[in-house]
Order: sequence, then structure tokens, then C-alpha cells
Amino acid sequence: MKKVLSFTCLCLFTLTQAGVVPRSPVATLEPLGFEKIGINELYAQRTEVSNADYWVFLTDLKSQGQEIDHLLPDTLVWREKLAYNEPYVEYYFRHPAYWRYPVVGVSYDQANVYCKWLSKKIGEWHHIKVIAKLPTEDEWMEAACANSGGFPWKGDSIYISLKEAKRMGLYKRHRGLDDFAGWFKPLEGEMPLCNVQERSKRYTLTYSADITALTESYLPNDLGLYNVCGNVREMLIEEGKAKGGSWETTAEEARIDAPASSYNKPTDDLGFRVFIQIEE
Repeated sequence: MKKVLSFTCLCLFTLTQAGVVPRSPVATLEPLGFEKIGINELYAQRTEVSNADYWVFLTDLKSQGQEIDHLLPDTLVWREKLAYNEPYVEYYFRHPAYWRYPVVGVSYDQANVYCKWLSKKIGEWHHIKVIAKLPTEDEWMEAACANSGGFPWKGDSIYISLKEAKRMGLYKRHRGLDDFAGWFKPLEGEMPLCNVQERSKRYTLTYSADITALTESYLPNDLGLYNVCGNVREMLIEEGKAKGGSWETTAEEARIDAPASSYNKPTDDLGFRVFIQIEE
């Protein structure tokens, strides 16, 4: 569990055990993995909620004697008739190798229970009143840097040349192989900027992770948020609506200015990102 606690909840526990009570919301929330959005007292999580984050939530409730079976993700979302995905059914949520991947298979109600729990914990541990919640579409758009256009980077291409990637420090050597973010080997001088199921016009190879990617993969936007486009669709406060596209959608569907997508049950490409509103 030590590795799990290297995310949001590790910061919570560390500050609490050290007796540190920051004097401002910014000083409290930034170490917990949140960035201030706009001029209002609104903060967005830098990453999508990970399996690690969700495990800490479940473990805390269980330690209080609460029933958690109804809050477990539906791992059967990985099961498909035309693909052998049983390893994901068995291991995606439970194996440490996937701790830093976004939690999927959760429902709208489960996401809201998580948010309610986080509100309570931040209040207990840091003595500030907050409301952790799913965002409205406008709040999500603002956090995603919608004023930058369809994507949080310049231009409409989801690829970047290796030359530009090297200049930006995104390209590195990993165990002797040309690698991106520790898991992707780029071909023909290009790298993807987001995790979508998009194929190059020049090649048939998919330029993305096989499924979801690490929550801190790819280039963050100007506010420091990762994967606002691609990886997993992110639930909105309006039930049944999500933004951002996913590893299963096209780049066009993942654009910030694309219409919100719909869902009616948990899926293997649907997750959530927590937003926090400071209460007066």
C-alpha cells in the first residue's frame, strides 16, 4: 500500500500526521494534487481519479466498519465477446501494476459517494470546508483550457514530431529504447499527444496505449491538468454526460469543444476527475 499512498491520499495522511494545517486553501489543495481554476474558489484535480485513490477510499470506509461491496467498480466492463480481456477483468483494479491508472467501471452514484467522502476527509484533516464534486460542463471546459481551441495545445494535430518532443523534454531514453512516458515506442518520427484510438493516415499502427494510460501520461495543459483529452471520458455533474473522449474514441470526439458524450452504465473508458469548491 505504500505505493498507493504516493498520490492524493498520501499527501492527506502526511500533512495530518505531521500536524501541518496550511493557512490557505491553495496551500492545502495544491499538495493534494489540485490546481486553482479561474478567479473563483474552484480547484480541479491534476489527474483523473486513479485505482490507487479509489482503493484508499474503499479501505478507509472498510476500516470504519462500513460495507463497501456496493462501491466496488464493475470489472466485468472489460469483458468483450470478440476479445480476450480476462486479465483486465481480474487485474486492472486489483493489481499494483495498475495503481496509477484511472479507475473505470464506476457508476455516477459511486463517483458521487467518493466525492462526498473526500469532502469530509479534507475537512477533518485540514480544517477547511470544501465541496468535492463532479464538474459542470462549463467548469470542465474552463479547466480543460477551452480558450486554447479544440485541444489544450496549439494546432489540431494529435501528433508531435520527435524533434519538437525532444525540445520540450518529452522524448527520453528508456532502458535502451526510444520511449515516451516509459511505455510507448514511437515510430517514424512522431509521438501522440493524447490517448485516443486514432490511426495515422500514413500507417495502420495505433498511436496510443493499448487501453488506458497512466494518469500522469502525455503533456499536461497550461493549468497542469493531465489527460483532459483522451484516456478516459470524465463524468459531469449532469448524470449520463461526460467530456474529454477516451482511449476508445476518435480524436475528434476527444476535442474540448466536442459535444458531451452519453452513458447509461459503467464502462471501461469512463472515469472521473474531482473538482473542489471552497465554502465560505
